[in-house]
Amino acid sequence: MAIYNMSICVGMKELSTFIGNKLSTSMGKLNALLKLNLSWCTRLQQLLTSIGQLNALQEFNLSECSSLQELPTSIGQLNAL
Repeated sequence: MAIYNMSICVGMKELSTFIGNKLSTSMGKLNALLKLNLSWCTRLQQLLTSIGQLNALQEFNLSECSSLQELPTSIGQLNAL
């Protein structure tokens, strides 16, 4: 089971700010990722478009991400949610 917990990253504005450019550009290649927790990342403003390539993702927590302005259209490709 692959889980990525980044909850309570209150200073993070963009995903690439926290995880670095190398991982952010290849985030869609995390094919085995089942759970992604970004809850309480209160300054997070945007998600990467490659997030729609996380085909195995079953749980995606964005609760209390109050600065998130919009979801990328690619989020509709997350069929396992």
